[in-house]
Amino acid sequence: MSIKRIKLKYIVIFFILLSLIIGIDFINHKLNVVVDLINLKINGNPEELKNLSLNSNNLKEDTFKSINRLLFAWNTVKDPETRLHPYWLRFGKHYNLYVPEQNGADFYPFFEIAEDITNKNYEFSDHLNLIIIDKNNFIEVIDLNKNKIIEESVVIKKRDFNKKLHGTSEFIKDGLLPLIDYGNQNAYHLAIQLLGSIMENCDIECLKNQDNEVRGELLITFSRLANKNYPYLNFSRDEYKDYSSLIYNISIEDIDLTNFKITDHNNEIIQGMGEYFLIDKSTKNQTIEVLEKINNKNIKLFENKKTNYSATANYMLNTYHQVGYNLTKTLNELENLKIYDFANNIDDSADVIEEFIYLNSIYKNENADKFIKKSMKTLLAQQKKDGFYTYNYRDGNVMRTLILFYLYQNEETIEGYIPKINTFPTK
Repeated sequence: MSIKRIKLKYIVIFFILLSLIIGIDFINHKLNVVVDLINLKINGNPEELKNLSLNSNNLKEDTFKSINRLLFAWNTVKDPETRLHPYWLRFGKHYNLYVPEQNGADFYPFFEIAEDITNKNYEFSDHLNLIIIDKNNFIEVIDLNKNKIIEESVVIKKRDFNKKLHGTSEFIKDGLLPLIDYGNQNAYHLAIQLLGSIMENCDIECLKNQDNEVRGELLITFSRLANKNYPYLNFSRDEYKDYSSLIYNISIEDIDLTNFKITDHNNEIIQGMGEYFLIDKSTKNQTIEVLEKINNKNIKLFENKKTNYSATANYMLNTYHQVGYNLTKTLNELENLKIYDFANNIDDSADVIEEFIYLNSIYKNENADKFIKKSMKTLLAQQKKDGFYTYNYRDGNVMRTLILFYLYQNEETIEGYIPKINTFPTK
C-alpha cells in the first residue's frame, strides 16, 4: 500500500470521527424518545401494558407512597447551585436545562404541591425567584451547567419572540394557575406581572400570528382570572375579560374546522372557548356551533388512529359539559375499555386518567370510577425501582395525576373543582 493511500485512509478516518463528534449531540437528541420508550418497556404493546397492573387493594395508600418515591427521586438530582430540576435525565449535560414550557410548567408546580401534601411543615420554595425573565417579562431557558441564559442549542430551537411567548403562556397556565389556587402568593404576583407584559407586547396582529395552542393557553388563563368565581383574587378583572374577548373573537373567525386536527396542543383553543363562555354566556351559540362540528350531539369519546381512542382529545369533553351537554352516556362508554385503548406510554396514560378524574368529580359515574381505578393500578406499576417514571419533565405530568387521584380518593372535589389543585378544565 502506497504512502499516499495510507495518508488518505487516515484522513478519511479523521473526518469520520470528526463528523461523529460534531453530530453525536444531534443524533442523541433525535434518538431520545425512542430510547425512552425502550426504557419504559411498553412501546405500544397493549398486552405488555396490561401485565404491568398492580393488584393492590389500597390504591389511595399506594398513590401516596408513589408521590413520596417520585418526589425523593427528583430531589436527588436537583441542580446544586440553582436548586432547579433538570429537563431530562440520562441524555448528557445538554439536557441539563430549565425550559419554562416543560419542566417549568409541567413539572415544578406539582412537585411543590406534592411537598406540601407529604410534609405538612413544608414552606413554598424560592423557585419563582430563581427563574430568569427577559426585557419583555418572558421567561428564559436556563443552562443549569453554567446558570446562564441560552437562546438556542441542540435540544431547543431558537428562542424568538413567539417561542418565548409560548413558553411564558404555558408556564402561567399549567404552572402558576394551580399554585395560585393552592395559595402561593408568589405565583399570584408573578402571574400578574407576566400577564401585564403579554397584554402590552402582544396586540391584535401578534395574536393573529399565534397558533391554536398559544391562543388557547392565553384564552384559558385570562378567562380564568377574569372569572368572578375566583373569589380570592383582589384586582380588577375588566382588562382581563377585554383581552379574553379579543382572543376569542380572533379565534372564532380564524379557526378552520374543516381541517381542524384533534391533537394534544391544538385542543387548547377548544378548552379556552369553554373557559371564556363561563365569563360571557352570550357566546354559547357560537361555541356550540364549533363543538358540534368537532363532535355530534350524541357526544362520543374521541377516537384515534394510533390507539382506539385519543389520549388527550377527551380534555375537550370538559367544554361540552360547560356549555350544557350531559356526558353520562359518554362516560358509560368506559365500562368495557382499558387504559391501553387510549394510551401506549406513561405520559399519555397520566393524561387519560386526569381528564376523566375532572369529569367524574362531577358525574360520579360508576363505570368511569372503575376505569380510573383500574388505570391507576396500571400507572402505578410503571414506576421504576429508583422512584422515577420517565426520567424527564413528563414525570411532572405523572405527579399531577397522582395528586389528582389522591385528592379524588379523599373526595376533595366539588363539582369538578378540586380546591387544592384546580387545573380544571385545563391540561
